[in-house]
Amino acid sequence: MDILTQVAIGALFALLLPRRPKTFWCLPFFILAAVAPDFDMLFSGDAIHFVRLHRGISHSVFTAPLIAFVIALLARPLWHPSTKDNVSLATVWLYFLACIGLHLLLDCFTTFGAKVFLPFSDVRIHLNTLFMVDPFLAVPMLVLALLGRFAGKTRFLASAGIVWALAYPLLCLGLNHANATAMEDDLEKDGHTVSRLTILPDFFSPFYWRAIYIEEFPDGCSALREQSLSGLGRPRGKAGFYTLVPQKLVTHLEATSSKCLDFLDITELPIATPMAEKDVKAARLSLSFLPDLNFAKSAATCATSFSSEEHEGHPACSMKNFVCEDMTYFILSDLHFGSSLAIGRDILQKICTTGNPLKMMLVLDKDDNVVIERMAFDAPFRGTGWSRSVPPEPQTFSDWLLGTK
Repeated sequence: MDILTQVAIGALFALLLPRRPKTFWCLPFFILAAVAPDFDMLFSGDAIHFVRLHRGISHSVFTAPLIAFVIALLARPLWHPSTKDNVSLATVWLYFLACIGLHLLLDCFTTFGAKVFLPFSDVRIHLNTLFMVDPFLAVPMLVLALLGRFAGKTRFLASAGIVWALAYPLLCLGLNHANATAMEDDLEKDGHTVSRLTILPDFFSPFYWRAIYIEEFPDGCSALREQSLSGLGRPRGKAGFYTLVPQKLVTHLEATSSKCLDFLDITELPIATPMAEKDVKAARLSLSFLPDLNFAKSAATCATSFSSEEHEGHPACSMKNFVCEDMTYFILSDLHFGSSLAIGRDILQKICTTGNPLKMMLVLDKDDNVVIERMAFDAPFRGTGWSRSVPPEPQTFSDWLLGTK
């Protein structure tokens, strides 16, 4: 979740203490405990490390007690005998553990999720009910924390803030389920054949949602569609089409490219979109430096060859649209990290040129092997440059511990 929500978590639990130690360091240490799991960002200086480490071992329920204990030891002013109204070390540890636990729980309600069972399971729990920045969650928590601090009834208001932090995600989970049921009924009534449906929160959820589903067509073709929804699950506007990356290709990429394996680990329904002309030129320039390949033709011609023609009423579902001179140029991404609202797309376009901050740029040969690849991350971390693919290596102990492949 966003930093405001985490600050609110720390402030609320600080107010829940049976008595508040008379020291300036009480609130800062509680906030430190609430944001501690996200310290993995300090080791995520580029896109590949972000994908591999963020919400990994630092978000595990098995490391949470240790993290809470280390911070409790650092928070000596709260339990030291010289501090007026001090509390015990055990109490500080339990409250810090509660801060971390609520942090992990809320992260599990987001679309990115968290690997909370590492190192014993690398399954990412994501309930797709909270947007990454949700003012309807954070603002009431902050208001209740401020009222508890300055308006009396401290523990009552702090308890109300914690109850809201638990009740609001459950409310959104119920709306998600109701919207999924309503969307399935509408698609069935309209004669659509859908093999998979996912409801995601959008900007300003729970008032806006997104439905992402795979539609199967009579000719055996399938495509990914995105539909904007109201808070009550009613469609808003026309559904968009996207080229779904075939599962056979996904499996092949995971087996032959270490970066693709890491990237696909955080995706659910990967899509293929054409590269911008400048990216195609950059890719072909990189290809020209490879000793066993020679590309002398203009990249501009290839960039315009990516078509969006329709086939029997729907966009072509084949990735042949991305082929130029026996090479396939495309961007691998996931609709989890996007928006179907105009204002949401505008915000994302200002952050990243494609409206999707995290993506893999790939050039494949005629056998679908990765020739060169680049993981792009427009904000806040830098991406990687163009390079040859490296096959995944056998998992080491550190890979097992951190949950990396």
